[in-house]
Amino acid sequence: MGIGPAALKLYEDLDPKGASICELGSQDYVPGPYRGRLYFREIFSSREFMTRHLGFQSYVCIDLNGEHEAIPLDLNVANAADLHNRMFDVVTNHGTSEHIFNQSNCFKLIHDLTARDGLMIHILPMQDYPRHGFYNCQPVLFEELAAANRYELLRCYGHDDQFGTLLVVAMRKPLICDFVMPQQRQLTALEMSKRDRWLRRFKTKATARPKPP
Repeated sequence: MGIGPAALKLYEDLDPKGASICELGSQDYVPGPYRGRLYFREIFSSREFMTRHLGFQSYVCIDLNGEHEAIPLDLNVANAADLHNRMFDVVTNHGTSEHIFNQSNCFKLIHDLTARDGLMIHILPMQDYPRHGFYNCQPVLFEELAAANRYELLRCYGHDDQFGTLLVVAMRKPLICDFVMPQQRQLTALEMSKRDRWLRRFKTKATARPKPP
């Protein structure tokens, strides 16, 4: 999906720091209408953006296509041992996992690659994006993922663009532990109220948004 406005606004907000970063999916820097602090006129690879402009000293990317010097691994089956169990300060999923059938493996891989107190970033389609990928994701997925694995959920919100709504998520991993697959809990009255507000909001947006060709 690339490093676009949603990612740039998040990076501007969080100002992520660290020595090492691993990205799921080879990415390009494509700012679109964004004109904030991290705007640059030229279009270049995410590797160049992360190292030159965000200051990461070490950059690794995993993508079966091998572009931008990516390690050519199939994310359906890849595991941390394929990267010699190395851990990273930041691991990103900028519109990659929705194209991978094995969702569980993607989230486990991100968990296993993230160092203690490391940052995990997900920016994925939540609404619309017709025929874009296999899946759209909902906030409850990351709420339950965080609860099951004791992550700190730093950000979880929607970002509208011309194709639909992206879900922007940032989580911190405070502990080194085995990955736990989440189970969806029965919602409390407060959580049901929050869910209903989200549904009303996106139903209104979907009605107002022009239909794709």
